[in-house]
This record gives sequence, structure tokens and C-alpha cells, in this order.
Amino acid sequence: MMMPPRHLMSCCLLAMNLHTVSAGAADPAGDAVLKPAAADSVTKTYPPAPRPAHESEPLADQTPRCLAQGDGYLRARIAGSIQGELDWGNEGTHCTGTIRPAGQGIRIHFSRSEAAADDIEAHGAAEDATRPSARQSKTDTGRPANVGAAHRLVLVFGITGLREGQSAKAQPVNLTVIREGRGQFYSTQGDDKCLLDEVIQTPIIGLPRRLRSYRIVARGFCTEPARAVRGPGAILLSRFDFAGQVDFETQDTEDESHMAMKVQGTAQDAGNPDAQALDRFFPRAHLRIATPDARLHDFDVWLADNDARRARGFMHIEQLDANAGMLFLFPRQERIAMWMKNTHVSLDMLFVRADGTVDRVVEHTKPLSLETIESIDPVAAVIELKAGTAARLGIRKGAQVMHPAFGRP
Repeated sequence: MMMPPRHLMSCCLLAMNLHTVSAGAADPAGDAVLKPAAADSVTKTYPPAPRPAHESEPLADQTPRCLAQGDGYLRARIAGSIQGELDWGNEGTHCTGTIRPAGQGIRIHFSRSEAAADDIEAHGAAEDATRPSARQSKTDTGRPANVGAAHRLVLVFGITGLREGQSAKAQPVNLTVIREGRGQFYSTQGDDKCLLDEVIQTPIIGLPRRLRSYRIVARGFCTEPARAVRGPGAILLSRFDFAGQVDFETQDTEDESHMAMKVQGTAQDAGNPDAQALDRFFPRAHLRIATPDARLHDFDVWLADNDARRARGFMHIEQLDANAGMLFLFPRQERIAMWMKNTHVSLDMLFVRADGTVDRVVEHTKPLSLETIESIDPVAAVIELKAGTAARLGIRKGAQVMHPAFGRP
């Protein structure tokens, strides 16, 4: 294990109990073991300063949950390029709802890891070998191990004209279906192909920092398919019903065309050697950041959720997409320090508390620097984004990060 530079040893180890982690550590989470590193290959340090027991706050359970009260779900019959009976319960399902761009109704998102969504079957040339088979090993939860973590099936329902708290019948709805990580995007491209028989909104009481949140329950059907935005393929939801939530204090800034561009960009990662290298060691996830001006911004991130992954970070990466990043998760809330050793791209670092609140933002870090970048106050996570992202999107102290690790799906 490589020791930190002498100036770190003299001040930080004594004053902060600074630890370093070798990039040669075994990956306890799965099938990849990082090879022993050369003497200069440690890229991150993070110092767990000793804290009194009452100040240590463990991270929330990272299992996605649609609704805090436990009664979210999505059920649908889907046919065509993707086939199956979707029966997603509250556990393992990520759901959000926001105002559509320009206030044109609402948009409800449901998503689930394909490793967990074993109720679908994909057809066509776009399908790849990452889909689990019946012979693959299972975890103790009965799910395939380390399969499909980077791939999610996403269903988005856009309900035009629905106002806050309003219930309605015979409501037009447009449908978007995305297979994240595979570059597949299907859309009805209008709200004349699907219909909600009924939609009901009821206020959610007691949700922290959310005074205008509603549980939304709906059922409906589509008479025409959602077609692939690029290439052949179509899918039809002959029936569906769901219970999710919508927050009228936030607005989704991304229209369907931008969503399609993002999905196609994810598909292009196959030609990005840096992304391929990261995918070999890190699972992928999605997170959303709500800025203080009530705007939402989505990011596709790699998860650094154990010692080996936290040590590696963005080491030796030379290019980073605008909507990409890395989420470093720590076992408990404590003082954290990062550095830029062997990190060639400048970054913005967000230090995040256990409740998802951004506590500190450090912009434009210096590549390859050995200087420590500290959280100052105890935090539970760090998000690294491409330099300039925080300023461009208005991400600053007080922003809210939405990810299951913070109890905010």
C-alpha cells in the first residue's frame, strides 16, 4: 500500500486520521478484482476522522423504493420489441413525477434495473448478451448476480393539461419507453395513442421539504404502439396501471427530443474506451439534482461503493461526458477528503450529506494535484462531475440530490 505524501503524513494522518486505499484491493462486491497497482497508482484518499458515536450517521438502505409509504407500483402488458407482463412493486422501483417543460401538465417516471425486472423479454438485433439466462448464478435474493446493473427499463407517462391535485377521466397521455444503457428509445410522439381511463391525485402529508407532493394513481391503455426513434422496432402497452408521486414544486427541463439524444449518447459509449474501462469496474446508476431555483438535472453516474472502487475513481480517464459523473458512497457520515492524483480531467466535486443535501461545492479541481480537497463538515457521499457543470447548471450549496442512497428515489 502506497503511503501518502510526506506533508499529508505529517499533518493529516496525525490531525485527521487520514487513510489511503490501495487500488490493488479486492472488489468485495462481485466478480472483478483490481490488479495490484504500481507505487503511484492511488488516486483518491478520504479521511475518516474519528467522530463521536452520536455523530456517525449510516447511509440509508440503497434499495430503490417508489413511495415512502410503501404503496407504489407499476403493472403493464407490453408487446413488440419488448414483451412481458410488468409487475413492479414498491421495492426496487424508482419513481418520480414533475411538471413538464413550460408547465404543460405532468410527467411520471418509473424505472427498474433489468437485473431486477425479470418479467421482460427483448427481441431484435439490439438485444445483447447481458440479459440474464436461467443458468446464471443467483444472489441470495434470487436475482441474477452482477447482471444488468447498468441497464434500466424506464417508462415515462406525459399527461398534458393535468393540474395540481386534479382528478380526471378519459385523459390523453403520451408514452416514452427507454432501455438505458442500450440506446433504445420508443415514443408515441403525441398524446393521441394512449388514454387514461382515470387518474386520481391525493396529497402526500409529511414528506420533508415537499409541500406540494401528491400520490397519483392511474389506469389506461394504448391503441397504437410507441415506435423506435432510431431504427426499426415498436412496443405496445395494451393496458397499464400505476401508483407513483408527482411534485409540483419542481419542473422537468428535458423534453422528449433531449431524452432521445441522451439515450443515443449512452449507446455511443460502446466506442468510448474510457467509458468501457469504467464499466468493467463500476456499476452504473442514475441520479437527479434539484437546484435551488427548482430545476432538475439528470446524470448517468458510475458508483464507487466500496474501498477498491473509491480508490480507483476517475484514475487515468481522459474524457468525460457532460451528463456523466461518479457517485462515491461512504459507509457512514464523516469528514471526507479527496485528491486528484492520477486524475487527468478537471472536476467539480459535490460533498453531500446523508439526507441528499449538497453541503459544499469545489469547482475546477486541478488535474494530478496531490492537494487534499476536504468536505469541512461530515458528509456521506461525494459526486464528481465534469468541470464547469456546477456553474453551468446552478448547482450550489443547498441543492438536493435524488438517489436511493439518500432515501430520495
